[in-house]
Amino acid sequence: MIEISLEELRMQIYDKLSNSYVLIGNELSLIHESVDLINTVAKQNGFEEYFNFVIDSNTNWGNIFSIFSSIGLFCDKKVINLQFIDSSLNSTIIKQLTILTKLLHSDILFICCLTQLTKSDECSEWFKKFFKFNIIVSCRRLEANKLPQLVLTKARNINLSLDQNAVKLLCKYYEGNLSALIQSLNVLSLQWPDGEITESRIKKSISKLQIFASINWINALLEGNFTKAIYILNHLEKNNSEAITLLRNLQYDVSLLMKLYYYKKQKSINIVMDVYNIWKTRRYLFYCALQRLNFTKLQTIVSLLIKVELEIRTEFNKEIWFQLELLSLLMCDNHFSIDY
Repeated sequence: MIEISLEELRMQIYDKLSNSYVLIGNELSLIHESVDLINTVAKQNGFEEYFNFVIDSNTNWGNIFSIFSSIGLFCDKKVINLQFIDSSLNSTIIKQLTILTKLLHSDILFICCLTQLTKSDECSEWFKKFFKFNIIVSCRRLEANKLPQLVLTKARNINLSLDQNAVKLLCKYYEGNLSALIQSLNVLSLQWPDGEITESRIKKSISKLQIFASINWINALLEGNFTKAIYILNHLEKNNSEAITLLRNLQYDVSLLMKLYYYKKQKSINIVMDVYNIWKTRRYLFYCALQRLNFTKLQTIVSLLIKVELEIRTEFNKEIWFQLELLSLLMCDNHFSIDY
């Protein structure tokens, strides 16, 4: 079992393509980049068909097994990507994964995307057997002290040169939101063809372009500022932001709120925030949300998040954005409630 970063994957995958990859973490931009990279190299190696499955308690495993069994003499090589919604693996999923490992062969490239693995998972026999020959790619959210180096790497990949102050400003402005930060680097590369990016140039870029990302919307929700949240949400909709990305990022922070609410009676809230690597610039926002939202309200928010995700997966329409507005009101107004 080998665990590597995205950059390490980029350096080695062209020399040797593995038949199975496990992506662990919840940083969507790293997950998307990793999957795109694997798919690109897979296509160069003759893999022509791609299948994506979202795994939860309602998954029809028979459909997945049928793809494995359809491999034959005249069939194309296949890439099968399993994305796990649940944060933990239950006994049913473990059983199905065990079956899948026995069906793997050279005409199948298997990608498994997990948000996290518990210590008990890592120490279990099934984990050791399943992950023994897999390459694990870390897609976890970066700690604050690791972000500057990643910014420099991403900038170098698109021929940008950033001075130290420019890196600090980008890290501070985007508060660890890697997707928005990468988007900003791409904008800067178009605005400044010479590739020399300074602090003053970044400030000019920010003043010209009002770029909102999911982190800005979520911060407004945590703060309880409904007017600001709706303004940002409308801006994101007009700019064709992906609703599923907004939802996934909000799910992550709501899950953090649930954990903070649970542990705050047992230990210092700052210690808990340290454990979950919550940026110091965002801690005040989590304090605001914890003071405003009780556990029952948080449970209602979680239920609505699940409902909206199911609707996005089954039949996306304009009503999804109305549901996101409803979520915004639910998080910002302590007196507003809904029943299911």
